Amino acid sequence: MRICHVGPIPFGEDLPDFEEQPRELARAGADVHVICAENRRREDATRPPGLTIHEVGLGRTLRGWVSPRWVRHVSTLLKEISPDVVHVYAFRGAFLLPLLFRGPAWVFDLRTGSIASRLLATIGNWTSRFESASYDLCLTIHEGLASRVWGRNYRRVCEVVPLGTDFGRFNPTAVDRKDRMSLRRAIGFRDQDVGIIYIGAFDKRRKPSVILDVAERLADIRNLRWFVAGYGSETNALIQQVEARRIGGYVRVAERIDYSRAHLFYGAADIGFAYVPATYAYDCQPPLKTIEMLASGLPVVATATRGNALFVCDGETGLLSPDSSKELADHLRRVVDGLQVFRGNVLRHRPELERYSWKRIVADQLLPIYARLLERQKRTGFMPVRAS
Repeated sequence: MRICHVGPIPFGEDLPDFEEQPRELARAGADVHVICAENRRREDATRPPGLTIHEVGLGRTLRGWVSPRWVRHVSTLLKEISPDVVHVYAFRGAFLLPLLFRGPAWVFDLRTGSIASRLLATIGNWTSRFESASYDLCLTIHEGLASRVWGRNYRRVCEVVPLGTDFGRFNPTAVDRKDRMSLRRAIGFRDQDVGIIYIGAFDKRRKPSVILDVAERLADIRNLRWFVAGYGSETNALIQQVEARRIGGYVRVAERIDYSRAHLFYGAADIGFAYVPATYAYDCQPPLKTIEMLASGLPVVATATRGNALFVCDGETGLLSPDSSKELADHLRRVVDGLQVFRGNVLRHRPELERYSWKRIVADQLLPIYARLLERQKRTGFMPVRAS
């Protein structure tokens, strides 16, 4: 089976799905091509046999819309590759591709919903529905998001394929003990400390100051330390707030950590804090950090969104909390008090959580979806023709 994944982002940056799914497909024996934007960082991880990367200069974008020139270039490449399945990660302008090249089975993959206001999010969802109309099948990461975009009968056009992670890399045994202790000291955790970690985006919609509010409410626990790392418009403001509140003794805010090192930082911590606002925008958006923390062996305290509930077994592998600094602090206090029990629960639940490994997602869901699409094409008598 020849499969082509398409997305207007660099391979290996910003969207782990866009890197991990093609890698696992290649490991499973598929002939995989990826058409992506240029990777200016040039940090190439080892690619398995069967994975070919095609970089196309993105040029200018206008309010999220990809230039028609990039779409035309992609269409030309697709005709040369002659894939059986084209798997497109949603972008504005994606509706053009199936119209320019009819032949393979087309998959529209919506990996995130709009995080704008409810009105703008509704407009964005309708736009995604329009974009997907020229595709054979749609995929998304949560049934709630599928319902918002394609309606109550979304199952006629859409299947849910969840977010996942690399359980080999995000693994409590993957970090050497000496390296772990060295990194703990580097980020401000003493040997006797309970280290809480948050890695994510810092922007106003995500209300990152709530993290500092929670930390202040737990200041009476003398051996509690926080490591908070991220990127976005509020990064500098958050660092300044730590200084203004005089909580730098137990809270450290750092700028973005390269994703390739995130597992090391999770491995140095004791508790994961998976905060996202409990709003319409984030309710059906499963946070990638939640499953990464659990895979790393960390009990997780998270806001009680439907996205977090997908991963966290409340009362077992962590606690789901209402979105208030007081409630979040109270829930964290419970996990700190019962840390060994929660940690044991996470390790016991790991085999069950591994259904969210990329390997399992590709083998159990993605490849069967592709096979069903191709079988449907075969029954209708229309199959792609290989270029000679």
